[in-house]
Amino acid sequence: MLSTVHDIQAQVERNAIYKIGIGHFNYTPKGENDNAGKVLKNITSSIIKGKNTTQLSDYADDVRASIAKGFGNVVRLQVIDGKTFQNEKLRDKNLLYTDGTIVSISATSNGPSLKERKRLKNSAFTPYTNVEATISVTVNVKNAYTGVMEDSRTFNASGSDTTSEDKAVTEALSNLSGVIAGYFNARYPVNAAIIERGEIKKEKQKTVYIDLGTSLSAYKGQQFDVYSVKEIAGKEARIEIGRLKVEEVLGEELSLCKVTKGEKEIKTALDNGSTLVVTVRR
Repeated sequence: MLSTVHDIQAQVERNAIYKIGIGHFNYTPKGENDNAGKVLKNITSSIIKGKNTTQLSDYADDVRASIAKGFGNVVRLQVIDGKTFQNEKLRDKNLLYTDGTIVSISATSNGPSLKERKRLKNSAFTPYTNVEATISVTVNVKNAYTGVMEDSRTFNASGSDTTSEDKAVTEALSNLSGVIAGYFNARYPVNAAIIERGEIKKEKQKTVYIDLGTSLSAYKGQQFDVYSVKEIAGKEARIEIGRLKVEEVLGEELSLCKVTKGEKEIKTALDNGSTLVVTVRR
């Protein structure tokens, strides 16, 4: 085995699971505080361009649900309810919470106005020719124990449909969950370590075993980048030397991986006792 008990414990700490409470996302529909001149300008612009843009206040709760779903798809984050959050707020240093602002929920179509669409809703005439829904949200993530802001970012997502505003918004909501999950999976990456050599052939490392399995949702076909880590002037430098792909998940903290890139480089690094970091490929 290439790893010690201390190494494995350090690996567990690097992949610590954070609980996160979903807080309030304030939403004031864009345009409600605009003066009459701005509103008139927007209406005139829409008429000239042949498009109608509508703020969709009714979808605010759906946007909040989409944000929560996005966080729920982050491997190292566990979404918890309000009661659990309050109980653990003052004792769990790995407890996070998120809040923010729904900047905009809008749909733009080159069909009739909202009033006209409602009138035509039950008619045989299709009230749309094309609809594009756009959602913009600012998401803050804070440490609940210290109150320190850990991250703040604005996410934008869109969706389109040729016949339905609701379908366009549904697609935008799905895309919003996806971009939030993608960003925070990269923000809180899953790391692994090579804990045992596998097959070696012609001075090439063909397979290795890593300390990642079902406990962190490893799956067959999952890919990892392998980095050689060096310290330069007191700073950590990472040099990518190869890539792995999971061939078989063997347990909670064990998977067999095929070396798909850098077979010679990984073998040399293991021979030399170099420090290697294995990170989920995004």
